[in-house]
Amino acid sequence: MSSISAILVVSEATLAAGTKRCVAELPIRVLVDEPSFGDWNEFCTRVESFSPDVLILDYGILRDSIEDTMSRIQKMPRPPAVIVVHTEPDADTILRVMRSGAVEYCYSPVDKPLQAALEKIIRQKSDSNLSRGPGKTFGFLSAKGGCGASTICCHAAMILPQLLSDRVLLADFDLSGGTVDFLLKCKSPYSVLQAMQNSHRLDDSYWKALVWNTPTKLDVLTGPTPAMQRQPMPVDRLPSVLQFVKFVYGATIVDLGRFLTPSVMAAAVELDRLLIVTTLDVLALHHASKIVESLLEVGYPRERLGLILNRVSSQRDIEPEDVQTMLGISIAGVIEDESSALQEAYREGKLLDPQSRLSQKLSRILRELAGLPKVQQKKKFLFFGANS
Repeated sequence: MSSISAILVVSEATLAAGTKRCVAELPIRVLVDEPSFGDWNEFCTRVESFSPDVLILDYGILRDSIEDTMSRIQKMPRPPAVIVVHTEPDADTILRVMRSGAVEYCYSPVDKPLQAALEKIIRQKSDSNLSRGPGKTFGFLSAKGGCGASTICCHAAMILPQLLSDRVLLADFDLSGGTVDFLLKCKSPYSVLQAMQNSHRLDDSYWKALVWNTPTKLDVLTGPTPAMQRQPMPVDRLPSVLQFVKFVYGATIVDLGRFLTPSVMAAAVELDRLLIVTTLDVLALHHASKIVESLLEVGYPRERLGLILNRVSSQRDIEPEDVQTMLGISIAGVIEDESSALQEAYREGKLLDPQSRLSQKLSRILRELAGLPKVQQKKKFLFFGANS
């Protein structure tokens, strides 16, 4: 049975006691348990931050603002299911609560009806996880520093939720100092380090506390801070982390950092595709060649490897086809040099526009990686009946 997370705000003593008894008997992680709240805006911010599966509210607290309260909750990026508890089975009150958007109204004694409502939510979540199947995982590894894997990961993570009808995770596995948090302006107190350390106890509610949420169906698991990097890194647990997220997200993009590190080797076994990001300069191609050679030597499937040739200019000494022949793995994409546009966007504290050349190219690459149908280009008709 799946576990869920909950926030309880119940002030009436009998209701509070019944609610706690019920919750204690079910696989529910209680994130917050308070008899009331002062500032509603502050409380909503906390709810968004914790992102619970269920919010159990005392009608006595919300009597004068149930419609506004429910409207605010339903506009959250990941709105929780709201169960309202009350002491009275008043028909008008029940109708008002259900019309406002609550999933259930439970009145005293609340134990049995609340248990039934919560068990239904738990079953629905469990059925959803089973029916969706494992999501796809794509890892991006820079052949050397400065090849642009992090830039590609961040832009790809902003694009992929638009292509899928599911949530997407961007995970920063660059344990030596990732840049995902900087590029996406993430401010999370937790990182992949906590995910590794607690891989044995990962569940939906705990996971929601680890990731940084966006309103665009994208969650971000940041890399460790410099202070965290001084702690032991249990990289052998990265496969367990990836096994967990496969059943939470439709797709996961993993920034693997640079070079072939122990963390890359650990994570690689759970990746559907491992994309090596390289430029066409001699040193980067040398490192890319060594990475491919090392992975093939330990038995990594050649068909799961791919190349992303980045910052390719019109004036070059080597052609992409020659690189493919030299390294012996297929090219997943060739991306033109967008250095100037990227620097200008970063100065303004943002990523490139979705209509940029980089974003459009990545959209095509991601469609192919995810097995999505290609977008048919509309024919352009010229004057005098000619077309091209």
